[in-house]
Amino acid sequence: MASNTVIGTATLFLSRKGESLQSLYERYKIRCGYHFDLSNIPLIVLNYDNVQSPKEEPIVSECRGLVLELDTWKVVARGMTRFFNQHQQLNNGSRQDLQQQPPQQLDASSESLAPNQANNPVAFNYSNFSLEVKEDGTYIQLFHYRGEWMVATRHNFCEDFCGGGTDTNRMTYRELFVAACGGLELNDVCKDLDTSYTYCIELCSPLNQVIQTYDQKVIYLLTVVNTQTGEELAIDQVDAICLKLRKRKELKSWKRPRRFDHFSSKEQAFEFLKNYFTNEEAGQNSMSIEQRLRVEGFVMRDQNNQRLKLKNPYYLMIHKMKYRGWIQADPKLLVPFVLFFEDYKSSENTGKDHGTGKKQVCDDSATCSSSFHLSNSNTSTSLINIMKNFYECDFEMEQLQKRYNYCATILEKEFKQLVSVWKEISAEKDVMSHNILEQLPQSLKSRTKLFPLCETMLQQFASSENQDTKHLLSIHALEQVMKNNCDLILSQLFSSQQQVASFRSAVLEYDKSHPPHYCIPNKKKFKIPNSGLASKKPYLEKQTNQYKVQCFCGKPMVLKRLKRDFVQYRTCHCGAAFDTMTYKVGTLLWVCSSYPECLLNHMAHQMDEMFSDEKIQYFKGQPLGIPSSELCKTMRLQIHEIMSILMKKNNWKKSYCYALMASWLNVDKSQAHVALFSIETCLFIIQKFLDEYSGIY
Repeated sequence: MASNTVIGTATLFLSRKGESLQSLYERYKIRCGYHFDLSNIPLIVLNYDNVQSPKEEPIVSECRGLVLELDTWKVVARGMTRFFNQHQQLNNGSRQDLQQQPPQQLDASSESLAPNQANNPVAFNYSNFSLEVKEDGTYIQLFHYRGEWMVATRHNFCEDFCGGGTDTNRMTYRELFVAACGGLELNDVCKDLDTSYTYCIELCSPLNQVIQTYDQKVIYLLTVVNTQTGEELAIDQVDAICLKLRKRKELKSWKRPRRFDHFSSKEQAFEFLKNYFTNEEAGQNSMSIEQRLRVEGFVMRDQNNQRLKLKNPYYLMIHKMKYRGWIQADPKLLVPFVLFFEDYKSSENTGKDHGTGKKQVCDDSATCSSSFHLSNSNTSTSLINIMKNFYECDFEMEQLQKRYNYCATILEKEFKQLVSVWKEISAEKDVMSHNILEQLPQSLKSRTKLFPLCETMLQQFASSENQDTKHLLSIHALEQVMKNNCDLILSQLFSSQQQVASFRSAVLEYDKSHPPHYCIPNKKKFKIPNSGLASKKPYLEKQTNQYKVQCFCGKPMVLKRLKRDFVQYRTCHCGAAFDTMTYKVGTLLWVCSSYPECLLNHMAHQMDEMFSDEKIQYFKGQPLGIPSSELCKTMRLQIHEIMSILMKKNNWKKSYCYALMASWLNVDKSQAHVALFSIETCLFIIQKFLDEYSGIY
């Protein structure tokens, strides 16, 4: 057994004089989640930031869901240390052998690529490693503390609600884990387990779906780690633990990830990833096109328990569009799917409904656009259909569809030009001549931006020993060359400044005549339909110690922690959209229970995890003020915009702005919170700011 971590790095840091959780965050961007019952269970969970945390630091690698006891900083649970995406430089080989998507798509994950191995204490051993299927659920650590077995994600102690289910029938991750164990409580599940180890699992089910789908609740035992030393049990030992658990009828859902052994080079792993989805020996032929696109990939694991992620590039692109929102759906992410589903062909020729992206009949399509050569014949799968599973409201789907259609239309237009040019070339009598390219007139070459694909076709034709010239010169062969050259298509059709500007202009619903900020409202002409406030103020129900919040529409609101970025247009009270705003993943937000019929939401107090005073548990999720109508919310946002401008211009603190508003309203400062304002109050405050301070707009 080999240790794969620097033992106690976080403990040593926090034990130093003058260091704290705050300084840990400031230096390494390591975030802290507190146990929801902190007075009885003084535990915290530490996790690095995917983007901001320095990837070379051992303390960052250690803090991948590291559970510590508060103040003593004793390690209570530790799992696998941080591991990275394999540098997937597959496009260095033959395009005929490995049709790799360009690096831009491969980097679409929120996870970072591995740091330079020359700087790593223990480099990955490519001469002897295995591949494990990377299951796509929620990473959970099962551990023992003070006589009780507990569970934690990388961010909290499983008290958070899963993304699936209805608002009246939601399950926490802890409840989902118990359900997956046949209803057994944790102490019963773990009665035969060694308390000195942390058990790392992937919890998969329809209720916590990421990208890949699971019909049933499954618990994958990934590894078992000595909590104090960081050493992992051998693979066969972990297999034995899982097998013993499965002998109990309630624990049949426990499994081990499928494993493939005896790899001795990264090229072997790349080839295996390419073939996995169609290889009969891998038993994957029953997978649908959509299922293959959703597969996350593999974990590469060497004999020293060093790991790398080997990701499916299509998974990465879908993942980014789901979790970063429709605003991220640019040509770099969309064009590979347009090529894959052949949505660049005109609908009258292919039987496709170009408006919906649904494919009705396509007998000629034998292979896909990716390195995986997926068959895409006779299927109704499309990117739009896949994303419907992730975008709940019509607005998001409309924005994605608009972007997808733009890319498909550009490609369709260029494909027609390309086909026209290619037909003329292939009709030449001396098409087999080695200097055919030199003989072609410049006027023909300039008719399509994708003429380099014709050059590729001719080069393949000249070097091929295949006597089937009809096939080599066919439109179908041209389509395959298109699919193999996504990077060239992107560079020729979507990458120049003018092309990028055209895309943004076509897909963003901005009013070009509107300034990049809110209008100055004319109070005399402004019609106030109502106060803009919900009829009932939020209140804390003593019996349940939970807040009861009513939407402006009259329906109850539900507190949710966003599982993905939620992107909306920033719309002025005049009705014009002039920007976008994003509620980031992890944000606590009160959402109308009738969503997506009612799209109103209301901000909650966010638990600042860097402060451990006792108020944190009382204010987590507390609604900010009173829910409002969309118009009232817009007015409130304009006040915040004005405050930001003045704070930056005059070096003010926010408290000074609140003091000003309290004096204007003749109320206590606590009653001058913008989230309490009605439409009429907002109009009054906006006008006061504009009257008192010139040059705001």
